[in-house]
Amino acid sequence: MVVVVVVEVVVVAFALVMVVAVVALTVAVAVAVVVAVAIAAVAIAAVAIAAGAIAVVASVAMAFAVAVKFSVRMVMAVEKCQLHC
Repeated sequence: MVVVVVVEVVVVAFALVMVVAVVALTVAVAVAVVVAVAIAAVAIAAVAIAAGAIAVVASVAMAFAVAVKFSVRMVMAVEKCQLHC
C-alpha cells in the first residue's frame, strides 16, 4: 500500500514537472517569436529609411542636374545674344 502511494506521488510529481516544462518551453518559444518579429520589424524599418534616404539623395541629384543644365543653357543663350547683338 505504501509503495503504491509512493509510486503515485512520484508519477504526479513527474507529471507536474512535465507540465511546468511544457509551459516554460511554450513561453520561451513565444518570447523568441516576439523577439524575432521585433528584429524583423527593425530591419524592415532600417531598409525603408535607407530607401528613403537614397530617394532623397537621388531627388537632390536630379534637381542639381536640372539646375546645372538650365544654367548652361542660360550662359549659352547670353553668349549667343552677345555674339549677335
